[in-house]
Amino acid sequence: MTATKNTVPAIWGANYVPTRRMNTYQVWWRFDADQLDQQIGLAPRINLNSLRMWLSPERWWEAPDEVQDQLDTLLAIADRHGIRILLCLFKNCGADPNVKQDVDVLDESPVTGCEVHSPSRAILKDPAQWGPCFEYVDWFMNRYKDDERLLAIEVMNEPGLYKQEETTFALAMLDRAMKQKGALKLTMGCVGLDHNQLYVDHGIEIMQSHPNFMKSEEQFDRFNEERTALQQKTGLPYIASEWQRIRAGGLGWGGVFPAGDEWKPAHHTMAPLFHRHNINGYFWSLMLRPSYLKIHDDARWLNGVFHEDGSVYAERDAQAIANDSSLTFEERPEWPEWAAENGPRLQRFLQKRDQAKTTPVG
Repeated sequence: MTATKNTVPAIWGANYVPTRRMNTYQVWWRFDADQLDQQIGLAPRINLNSLRMWLSPERWWEAPDEVQDQLDTLLAIADRHGIRILLCLFKNCGADPNVKQDVDVLDESPVTGCEVHSPSRAILKDPAQWGPCFEYVDWFMNRYKDDERLLAIEVMNEPGLYKQEETTFALAMLDRAMKQKGALKLTMGCVGLDHNQLYVDHGIEIMQSHPNFMKSEEQFDRFNEERTALQQKTGLPYIASEWQRIRAGGLGWGGVFPAGDEWKPAHHTMAPLFHRHNINGYFWSLMLRPSYLKIHDDARWLNGVFHEDGSVYAERDAQAIANDSSLTFEERPEWPEWAAENGPRLQRFLQKRDQAKTTPVG
Protein backbone atom coordinates (compact mmCIF):
# COMPACT_ATOMS: atom_id res chain seq x y z
CA MET A 1 0.00 0.00 0.00
CA THR A 2 1.32 3.45 -0.90
CA ALA A 3 1.82 5.81 2.04
CA THR A 4 -0.02 9.12 1.95
CA LYS A 5 1.40 12.46 2.99
CA ASN A 6 -0.50 12.21 6.30
CA THR A 7 0.95 8.84 7.28
CA VAL A 8 2.80 8.86 10.60
CA PRO A 9 4.27 5.98 12.63
CA ALA A 10 1.87 3.91 14.73
CA ILE A 11 3.10 5.59 17.92
CA TRP A 12 3.75 9.24 17.14
CA GLY A 13 3.87 11.79 19.90
CA ALA A 14 5.64 14.39 21.98
CA ASN A 15 7.17 14.71 25.40
CA TYR A 16 4.90 17.00 27.35
CA VAL A 17 5.60 19.18 30.37
CA PRO A 18 2.94 21.90 30.73
CA THR A 19 4.16 25.45 30.23
CA ARG A 20 5.27 27.38 33.32
CA ARG A 21 6.23 24.11 35.03
CA MET A 22 9.96 23.61 35.45
CA ASN A 23 9.94 20.04 36.71
CA THR A 24 7.70 17.02 37.12
CA TYR A 25 6.88 17.72 40.76
CA GLN A 26 5.43 21.11 39.78
CA VAL A 27 3.10 19.49 37.21
CA TRP A 28 1.19 17.83 40.05
CA TRP A 29 1.80 20.52 42.68
CA ARG A 30 0.34 23.16 40.32
CA PHE A 31 -2.09 20.85 38.54
CA ASP A 32 -4.28 22.81 36.11
CA ALA A 33 -6.97 20.81 34.29
CA ASP A 34 -7.94 23.70 32.00
CA GLN A 35 -4.34 24.18 30.92
CA LEU A 36 -3.97 20.46 30.23
CA ASP A 37 -7.17 20.40 28.20
CA GLN A 38 -6.04 23.31 26.03
CA GLN A 39 -2.50 22.08 25.48
CA ILE A 40 -3.23 18.38 24.99
CA GLY A 41 -5.82 19.53 22.46
CA LEU A 42 -2.97 20.93 20.35
CA ALA A 43 -1.44 17.48 19.79
CA PRO A 44 -3.92 16.20 17.17
CA ARG A 45 -3.31 19.35 15.10
CA ILE A 46 0.07 17.88 14.12
CA ASN A 47 -1.15 14.27 13.82
CA LEU A 48 0.03 13.09 17.22
CA ASN A 49 -1.70 10.19 18.93
CA SER A 50 0.27 9.99 22.17
CA LEU A 51 2.11 12.07 24.77
CA ARG A 52 4.89 11.01 27.13
CA MET A 53 4.59 12.36 30.68
CA TRP A 54 5.90 11.68 34.18
CA LEU A 55 4.40 11.12 37.61
CA SER A 56 6.07 12.40 40.77
CA PRO A 57 6.57 9.91 43.62
CA GLU A 58 7.48 12.80 45.93
CA ARG A 59 4.16 14.52 45.28
CA TRP A 60 2.28 11.21 45.66
CA TRP A 61 3.94 10.60 49.03
CA GLU A 62 2.63 13.99 50.15
CA ALA A 63 -0.91 13.75 48.76
CA PRO A 64 -1.74 10.29 47.34
CA ASP A 65 -5.50 10.79 47.03
CA GLU A 66 -5.09 14.17 45.36
CA VAL A 67 -2.55 12.85 42.86
CA GLN A 68 -4.79 9.91 42.04
CA ASP A 69 -7.71 12.24 41.33
CA GLN A 70 -5.42 14.44 39.22
CA LEU A 71 -4.14 11.48 37.21
CA ASP A 72 -7.70 10.30 36.57
CA THR A 73 -8.53 13.81 35.35
CA LEU A 74 -5.47 13.90 33.09
CA LEU A 75 -6.31 10.54 31.52
CA ALA A 76 -9.92 11.58 30.95
CA ILE A 77 -8.78 14.79 29.22
CA ALA A 78 -6.28 12.95 27.02
CA ASP A 79 -8.87 10.33 26.10
CA ARG A 80 -11.31 13.01 24.95
CA HIS A 81 -8.64 14.29 22.56
CA GLY A 82 -7.79 10.82 21.26
CA ILE A 83 -4.39 10.86 22.98
CA ARG A 84 -2.91 7.93 24.89
CA ILE A 85 -0.31 8.62 27.58
CA LEU A 86 3.04 6.88 27.96
CA LEU A 87 3.48 7.46 31.69
CA CYS A 88 6.80 7.22 33.51
CA LEU A 89 7.06 6.54 37.26
CA PHE A 90 10.66 7.53 38.15
CA LYS A 91 13.19 9.91 36.58
CA ASN A 92 16.94 9.29 36.69
CA CYS A 93 17.98 12.72 35.43
CA GLY A 94 17.90 16.29 36.65
CA ALA A 95 19.53 18.14 39.53
CA ASP A 96 19.63 16.46 42.93
CA PRO A 97 18.60 18.62 45.92
CA ASN A 98 20.59 16.33 48.18
CA VAL A 99 23.77 17.15 46.28
CA LYS A 100 23.21 20.75 45.16
CA GLN A 101 21.54 22.47 48.06
CA ASP A 102 20.76 25.51 45.90
CA VAL A 103 18.29 23.48 43.80
CA ASP A 104 14.71 24.15 44.83
CA VAL A 105 12.01 21.84 43.45
CA LEU A 106 9.48 24.66 43.89
CA ASP A 107 11.49 27.16 41.81
CA GLU A 108 9.21 28.15 38.92
CA SER A 109 11.65 30.61 37.33
CA PRO A 110 12.31 29.87 33.62
CA VAL A 111 15.92 30.96 34.25
CA THR A 112 16.81 29.05 37.43
CA GLY A 113 14.10 26.38 37.78
CA CYS A 114 14.99 22.90 36.53
CA GLU A 115 14.11 19.23 36.54
CA VAL A 116 14.93 17.37 39.74
CA HIS A 117 16.05 13.76 40.10
CA SER A 118 13.19 11.53 41.30
CA PRO A 119 13.77 9.84 43.66
CA SER A 120 16.78 11.62 45.08
CA ARG A 121 20.08 9.83 44.63
CA ALA A 122 20.29 9.36 48.40
CA ILE A 123 17.19 7.17 48.20
CA LEU A 124 18.23 5.52 44.95
CA LYS A 125 21.56 4.37 46.43
CA ASP A 126 20.09 2.98 49.67
CA PRO A 127 17.84 -0.12 49.41
CA ALA A 128 16.81 0.44 53.02
CA GLN A 129 14.90 3.52 51.82
CA TRP A 130 13.08 1.82 48.94
CA GLY A 131 9.94 0.95 50.90
CA PRO A 132 7.96 4.06 49.89
CA CYS A 133 9.07 3.54 46.26
CA PHE A 134 7.66 0.01 46.29
CA GLU A 135 4.41 1.32 47.81
CA TYR A 136 4.18 3.89 45.02
CA VAL A 137 4.66 1.19 42.35
CA ASP A 138 2.09 -1.04 44.09
CA TRP A 139 -0.49 1.76 44.13
CA PHE A 140 0.02 2.55 40.48
CA MET A 141 -0.02 -1.03 39.24
CA ASN A 142 -3.06 -1.93 41.34
CA ARG A 143 -5.11 0.93 39.86
CA TYR A 144 -3.74 1.52 36.33
CA LYS A 145 -2.12 -1.68 35.02
CA ASP A 146 -5.09 -2.35 32.71
CA ASP A 147 -6.09 1.23 31.91
CA GLU A 148 -6.52 1.49 28.14
CA ARG A 149 -6.07 5.26 28.24
CA LEU A 150 -2.39 4.57 28.87
CA LEU A 151 -0.18 3.43 26.01
CA ALA A 152 2.33 1.69 28.28
CA ILE A 153 4.03 2.03 31.66
CA GLU A 154 7.59 3.34 31.71
CA VAL A 155 9.17 2.33 35.00
CA MET A 156 12.11 4.76 34.89
CA ASN A 157 13.50 7.42 32.61
CA GLU A 158 17.20 7.01 31.68
CA PRO A 159 18.01 4.21 34.12
CA GLY A 160 21.31 2.46 34.62
CA LEU A 161 23.41 4.79 32.53
CA TYR A 162 26.36 5.75 34.72
CA LYS A 163 26.41 3.71 37.92
CA GLN A 164 25.51 0.18 38.96
CA GLU A 165 23.33 1.51 41.79
CA GLU A 166 21.06 3.16 39.23
CA THR A 167 20.62 -0.12 37.36
CA THR A 168 19.97 -1.96 40.64
CA PHE A 169 17.19 0.46 41.62
CA ALA A 170 15.61 0.37 38.16
CA LEU A 171 15.63 -3.43 38.08
CA ALA A 172 14.09 -3.62 41.56
CA MET A 173 11.24 -1.31 40.54
CA LEU A 174 10.76 -3.16 37.23
CA ASP A 175 10.62 -6.53 39.00
CA ARG A 176 8.09 -5.14 41.48
CA ALA A 177 5.89 -3.88 38.66
CA MET A 178 6.30 -7.09 36.68
CA LYS A 179 4.93 -9.18 39.56
CA GLN A 180 1.69 -7.20 39.28
CA LYS A 181 1.62 -6.86 35.51
CA GLY A 182 -1.67 -6.36 33.75
CA ALA A 183 -2.59 -5.74 30.12
CA LEU A 184 -0.27 -2.76 29.67
CA LYS A 185 3.26 -3.33 28.43
CA LEU A 186 6.20 -2.32 30.64
CA THR A 187 9.19 -0.41 29.32
CA MET A 188 12.30 1.51 30.35
CA GLY A 189 13.33 4.95 29.05
CA CYS A 190 16.83 3.86 28.02
CA VAL A 191 19.24 6.47 26.67
CA GLY A 192 21.20 4.21 24.31
CA LEU A 193 19.97 1.27 22.26
CA ASP A 194 22.41 -1.10 23.98
CA HIS A 195 21.06 -0.18 27.43
CA ASN A 196 17.85 -2.06 26.65
CA GLN A 197 19.71 -5.33 26.97
CA LEU A 198 20.06 -4.70 30.71
CA TYR A 199 16.28 -4.98 31.03
CA VAL A 200 15.11 -7.37 28.31
CA ASP A 201 15.76 -10.43 30.48
CA HIS A 202 13.65 -8.83 33.21
CA GLY A 203 10.63 -8.64 30.96
CA ILE A 204 10.40 -5.23 29.28
CA GLU A 205 8.09 -5.47 26.29
CA ILE A 206 8.97 -2.22 24.50
CA MET A 207 12.50 -0.95 23.91
CA GLN A 208 13.38 2.73 23.94
CA SER A 209 16.31 5.03 23.31
CA HIS A 210 16.90 8.80 23.20
CA PRO A 211 18.49 9.90 19.91
CA ASN A 212 17.89 13.52 20.88
CA PHE A 213 20.51 15.01 18.60
CA MET A 214 22.17 13.57 15.52
CA LYS A 215 25.13 15.23 13.80
CA SER A 216 23.95 14.20 10.34
CA GLU A 217 21.48 12.13 8.36
CA GLU A 218 24.27 9.60 7.90
CA GLN A 219 24.50 9.16 11.66
CA PHE A 220 20.73 8.68 11.76
CA ASP A 221 21.04 5.96 9.12
CA ARG A 222 23.62 4.16 11.27
CA PHE A 223 21.32 4.48 14.27
CA ASN A 224 18.47 3.01 12.21
CA GLU A 225 20.61 0.03 11.20
CA GLU A 226 21.47 -0.64 14.85
CA ARG A 227 17.82 -0.22 15.85
CA THR A 228 16.70 -2.70 13.18
CA ALA A 229 19.32 -5.25 14.23
CA LEU A 230 18.32 -4.99 17.90
CA GLN A 231 14.65 -5.43 17.07
CA GLN A 232 15.44 -8.48 14.98
CA LYS A 233 17.48 -9.90 17.86
CA THR A 234 14.86 -9.30 20.57
CA GLY A 235 11.60 -9.38 18.62
CA LEU A 236 10.41 -6.36 20.60
CA PRO A 237 8.82 -3.11 19.39
CA TYR A 238 10.82 0.11 19.68
CA ILE A 239 10.15 3.79 20.44
CA ALA A 240 12.59 6.69 20.06
CA SER A 241 11.10 8.36 23.11
CA GLU A 242 13.17 11.58 22.93
CA TRP A 243 14.31 13.23 19.70
CA GLN A 244 14.90 16.87 18.79
CA ARG A 245 16.98 17.91 15.77
CA ILE A 246 20.11 17.49 13.67
CA ARG A 247 22.87 19.33 15.52
CA ALA A 248 25.96 19.19 13.33
CA GLY A 249 28.08 21.23 15.73
CA GLY A 250 27.78 18.75 18.59
CA LEU A 251 25.30 17.51 21.14
CA GLY A 252 25.42 20.47 23.52
CA TRP A 253 26.08 18.33 26.59
CA GLY A 254 29.24 18.50 28.69
CA GLY A 255 29.26 22.25 29.11
CA VAL A 256 29.71 23.06 25.40
CA PHE A 257 26.78 25.20 24.28
CA PRO A 258 25.39 24.47 20.78
CA ALA A 259 27.14 26.20 17.92
CA GLY A 260 25.60 28.91 15.74
CA ASP A 261 21.81 28.88 15.78
CA GLU A 262 21.63 25.21 16.79
CA TRP A 263 20.11 26.30 20.11
CA LYS A 264 16.83 26.81 18.20
CA PRO A 265 14.17 24.18 17.47
CA ALA A 266 14.55 22.47 14.09
CA HIS A 267 12.36 19.38 14.20
CA HIS A 268 12.09 19.45 10.42
CA THR A 269 15.69 18.18 10.24
CA MET A 270 14.77 14.85 11.85
CA ALA A 271 11.02 14.28 11.51
CA PRO A 272 11.21 13.16 7.84
CA LEU A 273 13.78 10.52 8.81
CA PHE A 274 11.37 8.97 11.30
CA HIS A 275 8.60 9.02 8.71
CA ARG A 276 10.86 7.53 6.03
CA HIS A 277 11.81 4.57 8.21
CA ASN A 278 8.45 4.34 10.01
CA ILE A 279 10.05 4.61 13.46
CA ASN A 280 7.82 5.23 16.49
CA GLY A 281 8.84 8.35 18.38
CA TYR A 282 8.21 11.24 20.77
CA PHE A 283 9.86 14.58 20.02
CA TRP A 284 10.89 17.12 22.67
CA SER A 285 8.64 18.94 23.30
CA LEU A 286 4.98 19.67 22.55
CA MET A 287 5.14 23.10 24.21
CA LEU A 288 7.81 25.68 23.50
CA ARG A 289 10.09 26.00 26.52
CA PRO A 290 13.68 26.56 27.65
CA SER A 291 15.73 23.41 28.13
CA TYR A 292 14.83 22.23 31.58
CA LEU A 293 17.96 20.32 32.49
CA LYS A 294 20.53 22.55 34.18
CA ILE A 295 23.38 21.84 31.76
CA HIS A 296 24.62 25.40 31.25
CA ASP A 297 24.47 27.81 34.18
CA ASP A 298 24.48 30.97 32.05
CA ALA A 299 22.14 30.06 29.19
CA ARG A 300 19.47 27.66 28.00
CA TRP A 301 18.55 26.57 24.53
CA LEU A 302 14.98 26.58 23.24
CA ASN A 303 12.93 23.58 22.19
CA GLY A 304 9.36 22.68 21.37
CA VAL A 305 6.63 23.55 18.90
CA PHE A 306 3.59 25.36 20.35
CA HIS A 307 3.24 28.67 22.14
CA GLU A 308 0.51 28.79 24.79
CA ASP A 309 -1.88 30.51 22.37
CA GLY A 310 -1.59 27.71 19.81
CA SER A 311 0.77 29.52 17.43
CA VAL A 312 4.00 27.71 16.56
CA TYR A 313 7.66 28.66 16.68
CA ALA A 314 8.21 27.32 13.15
CA GLU A 315 5.49 26.27 10.73
CA ARG A 316 8.04 24.13 8.92
CA ASP A 317 8.60 22.08 12.07
CA ALA A 318 4.88 21.56 12.69
CA GLN A 319 4.31 20.49 9.09
CA ALA A 320 7.26 18.10 9.16
CA ILE A 321 6.10 16.45 12.38
CA ALA A 322 2.57 16.09 10.99
CA ASN A 323 4.00 14.88 7.67
CA ASP A 324 1.59 17.25 5.97
CA SER A 325 2.86 20.35 4.18
CA SER A 326 -0.69 21.57 3.52
CA LEU A 327 -1.25 22.48 7.17
CA THR A 328 -1.09 26.15 8.09
CA PHE A 329 -0.21 27.73 11.42
CA GLU A 330 0.42 31.18 12.81
CA GLU A 331 4.19 31.33 13.12
CA ARG A 332 6.00 33.22 15.88
CA PRO A 333 9.75 32.45 15.98
CA GLU A 334 10.47 33.91 19.41
CA TRP A 335 10.82 32.81 23.00
CA PRO A 336 7.50 32.15 24.78
CA GLU A 337 6.32 35.19 26.73
CA TRP A 338 6.52 33.43 30.09
CA ALA A 339 10.20 32.57 29.48
CA ALA A 340 11.20 35.61 27.41
CA GLU A 341 13.95 36.69 29.82
CA ASN A 342 16.01 33.78 28.52
CA GLY A 343 16.33 35.54 25.15
CA PRO A 344 18.52 38.53 26.11
CA ARG A 345 20.32 36.36 28.66
CA LEU A 346 21.25 33.94 25.90
CA GLN A 347 22.39 36.74 23.57
CA ARG A 348 24.70 38.14 26.24
CA PHE A 349 26.14 34.68 26.79
CA LEU A 350 26.72 34.13 23.05
CA GLN A 351 28.32 37.56 22.59
CA LYS A 352 30.67 36.93 25.50
CA ARG A 353 31.56 33.52 24.13
CA ASP A 354 32.20 34.84 20.62
CA GLN A 355 34.35 37.70 21.95
CA ALA A 356 36.42 35.22 23.93
CA LYS A 357 37.02 33.19 20.75
CA THR A 358 38.30 36.22 18.84
CA THR A 359 40.40 37.82 21.61
CA PRO A 360 44.13 37.11 21.12
CA VAL A 361 45.84 35.26 23.94
CA GLY A 362 48.95 36.88 25.46
